[in-house]
This record gives sequence, structure tokens and C-alpha cells, in this order.
Amino acid sequence: MGKPKLHKSQLAMFSRCPRQYMYRYVENIILPPATAMLAGTGVHASAAQDLTAKRDTGKLLSLSQVTEMAAATVKAEWEKTGVMLDTGEILVGEKQVRGETVDTAVALAKLHHKELAPGLEPRHIERPFTVELNGFPVDMSGRLDLQETNGTLRDLKTRSASPPAGLADSSLDLTFYGMAAKALDGQAPPILALDCLVKTKIPKLVTQTTTRSDVAYRALLLRIEAVSTAIESGSFPPCDPENWCCAAKCCGYFTICPFGAAARTTG
Repeated sequence: MGKPKLHKSQLAMFSRCPRQYMYRYVENIILPPATAMLAGTGVHASAAQDLTAKRDTGKLLSLSQVTEMAAATVKAEWEKTGVMLDTGEILVGEKQVRGETVDTAVALAKLHHKELAPGLEPRHIERPFTVELNGFPVDMSGRLDLQETNGTLRDLKTRSASPPAGLADSSLDLTFYGMAAKALDGQAPPILALDCLVKTKIPKLVTQTTTRSDVAYRALLLRIEAVSTAIESGSFPPCDPENWCCAAKCCGYFTICPFGAAARTTG
């Protein structure tokens, strides 16, 4: 079966909270996605279809095709996996929240189609990869959102607020994907782009570009080595309770974690 594969999402989760990683990947407690994740799934599916059409035919899909794909994907995933509603969403009601989630996906898919897609020259779209790491207990695995004909590697994100300045420079995702592309293609991407579709009242596109040096890629290998060693040893300490992710609205395991809700009971 080969070595275990470490996905970027696993690496990010362990870095965020090892205890959360333990619940998800060791104890295999799989939770439904949050509504924001489902909206993002719809946007990614729509964008991939739109850019595939452009690469293969020279033309983007129609706006109606793009928005229909986003809406249909959200609805299908909602039925397949269910959804994890937060306290506020429960009060609003699942039916209304579902409609709002579809509307968000449609609005952001429309934004991508109108403002970002026309200027892109796609070469590889949703490119799956596995990169063997000789001497490591794990290999890298994942999927590259988009590689353009000029070598630029792009990562598409949906966000509820504008990204902070310099986010692309520190992005673990871009480092991970950049190193994978270097291994696949024999050279590092000359530009790494973080495309953020922001869910403001009037949706907006924010793009940040950056690069990575070999020093950054060596640091990533050290991180992978440290994380895989900790996983093998069964060491899953909790994150700092002041960390943004250690909250009920951000972590589905908060109520069962002894360092989460139980540790904050007063009286």
C-alpha cells in the first residue's frame, strides 16, 4: 500500500491543534462540514469547470452555467454529507441557512467568472499529486488548484473578510503546493498567487502574489518531519486556549475535548 500520505489539510490541522488532528484522523470522528466550507466547495467546482472549458475550447462557460454549477454542487453536498450549523444558524433555521449558503456560492462563483477567470491562462486544473519524500515516513499528497501556462501557481480561497497584508508570504498552503509543483515539473513556480473571493456585502476579489525560496521549502520538510514524528509517537497536545480555533464555532470537537468546553465550565 506504500507509505502514508500527508495532505496539506492534515499538516495545517496538526499545526493548528494536534488534539483536533487526533480526533479527526486517529479516532476517525468525522464531522459534517460547516456552511462556509460547502459554499467554498461549490465555488471551486464551478471555477474548475469554467477554466476547463477555457483551456479546452478557448472560451469560458456562460454565466448561467457557472452559477447553476455552484448552486447544484452546494445542494448535492448538503444532501450527501449534511452540515454542521453553529448556534446562530440553528436559531435562523436550516432552510434559510441553506438558501443563504447557495446564494453565497453563486455570488462568489459569479465574481470569479467575471473578474478573475477572463485573465487566466489555465494549463493544469485541480491537478492531483503525490510526491515521494525519500527518507521520510510520509509522502506529500493533494491537489493543485490551478497552474497557468506561464508557470504561475494559484490557490483559490473563499473568505468572510479581506485577507491581511502579507498572508500569501506566510501561507503554508502556497509553500506546500509550490514544493509539490517543483517536484512535479522540475522547477519551482516563478509566481505563487493567492486569490481570495471575499464574502462582503458586495463580493470582492483580492489577489496577493509572492514567491518561495529553497530555504522555505527546506523549512517545510522540517515541519513535515516534526509533524510525522509526533503523529507516529502518538503525541497530540492541545493548542493554546486563546487560539482562535479553540472555540465552539471553529472546532466541532470543542464540546468533547477535555481542553475545550469542559475546561471552561465555571461555578
